[in-house]
Amino acid sequence: MNTSALLIVPLLVAGSLVAQNRSSGLSALVINEFSYDDTSTDDVEFVEIYNRSGGPVDMTGWVLESRDPSGLNFSHALSPVVLAAGDYWVLGFATAPNVDQIVAGPVAGWLENDNESITLLSPGAVLADTLIYEANKGITFGPTLAEGEGIWDNHTLTQTAGNEMSWARVRDGWDNDNNGMDFAHLPWTPGASNNLSGQTYFSDFDALGVGANVPGWIGNFKAVRAIDPTVVGPLLGANNLNPNAIPASPQGGNAAIYWDETGGGNTSVWLGGPGIETSFEAWVYLAPSPVVTAGQAESWSIGIQGSTGLYNIPDPSGSLGAGFIANGNTGFSWTYQALNAGSTNLYLIDHLDGGWGASAISGPTILATIPIVTSVNDGWQRLLISTNGTTLTARFGGTLGNPDGTLYTFPVTPFLGGVFVGYRELVTANATLRPVTMDAVSISNCPPATADIFGTGTPTSLAAVPQISVNGMILGSPAADVYGMNLVPNSSAIVLVGIRSAPVDLTGAGAQPGSNLYLLILDYVGVPTDGTGLATFTLSVPNSASLCGADFSWQWLQIDGSLPYSLPIAMSAGMTTRLGL
Repeated sequence: MNTSALLIVPLLVAGSLVAQNRSSGLSALVINEFSYDDTSTDDVEFVEIYNRSGGPVDMTGWVLESRDPSGLNFSHALSPVVLAAGDYWVLGFATAPNVDQIVAGPVAGWLENDNESITLLSPGAVLADTLIYEANKGITFGPTLAEGEGIWDNHTLTQTAGNEMSWARVRDGWDNDNNGMDFAHLPWTPGASNNLSGQTYFSDFDALGVGANVPGWIGNFKAVRAIDPTVVGPLLGANNLNPNAIPASPQGGNAAIYWDETGGGNTSVWLGGPGIETSFEAWVYLAPSPVVTAGQAESWSIGIQGSTGLYNIPDPSGSLGAGFIANGNTGFSWTYQALNAGSTNLYLIDHLDGGWGASAISGPTILATIPIVTSVNDGWQRLLISTNGTTLTARFGGTLGNPDGTLYTFPVTPFLGGVFVGYRELVTANATLRPVTMDAVSISNCPPATADIFGTGTPTSLAAVPQISVNGMILGSPAADVYGMNLVPNSSAIVLVGIRSAPVDLTGAGAQPGSNLYLLILDYVGVPTDGTGLATFTLSVPNSASLCGADFSWQWLQIDGSLPYSLPIAMSAGMTTRLGL
């Protein structure tokens, strides 16, 4: 190794550094979770406060208030105690779990079951955090009390073990000042963390008994369950879990059904961590000719990076009328809508933060519409929906795991959210329904590993431009390789690693024309070249979910004393690798 080569790198590091500032005016205490309606007598209502700061907070003088179109509903001074960093404070009825500050009740009208605000005031009546729920009914009574659209959809907590769900921040303390993006329908955890873990999921449901609950999901009324799609039943009470027989999927065997067989709607949520880049793929059954009479409808959504409440029926066709504006999906979804017989469409939708209808600040964007035609594109179809950076990718048809079927790509603004499945029917004859039925469901919150080569290189004295490539840059890889090629043989080179930045022209420092540094250097390593001019830098990649989607940029540099320049270096183009699966 020519150690003099390494002396140049610190100079490049210094030249590539830029000032970075971070500021935050966010409240130390936030509203972290709440429930305002349940299937009993609204006796488990609560509001959870979370200290997301790095230090203790004295809650003396802090106040929790609620308002609706009729005015002030309540105002509670928080107990004058010190809340430790990362700790929770739960106000609610004594019948709710883990309550720290008991509110007299249960009593009707504490947290009402309509559009209402919950607001946290710091000492001096300074607004610290606020939200409005069931914003589909209007926020004009207090537009400054909603962040963004508010939480658009509605909510009911089912008091059945394993089905309890609340409105909760997608991660503890997560706050972008947009209620619809910050909150999700999640398993209730009053007094404990909202945070879900898990980055990947796959199931073909074949190891489960028919009628068994499917692990890894929660349903707000009923769990996801396994079925034999070719057999009606089993009979649960007065209703069949699988309402009618359909063919097995191309994968064969069991499938999963996402609904409440007693009728109405149901929301199911994957119990994995929220993603900023998420991929969902499955075989999904599209009813070829749903028996839906005039004035009736059946709908479902499969969504990523978002949430939904009770899945009020959406109306992407616009044909159901002005009253169908309460859906509240956020994120991105495939949404199915069956109206009158022969009027069935699949929609690809960017829901933004959940608003719908004329009163929304910003409604959803219908990205694609696919008419479902009997014997053409009905039955079992592969559906894929994923995001990578600011690109939404979806596929309809084709085969699982392959780049076939009809491809859709759109620029989007992604945000942190989960995977959800919503279903609702407004049909009198349940035996004619086809609830959400899927097989071979695959979810990843970590995108596939990618590599992007950009920019240009400059030649060595042998007139060859160094090349850069990579192999195996995936999570858990014991030997990922970054290759430098076309280098001077039997010598040495330097691999630079850092963060992609605007090119820095090095010709002013004495390098040959076209010499550009493409990254903010974080580290560098000297690597020998073999007799063919190949340098190989090998590293192990930790199998850590926290690294999913992490970007690192690379560039090769070689000191070549035969070049006629005062800074005699040859350089490769830049390369950005994204860690993934």
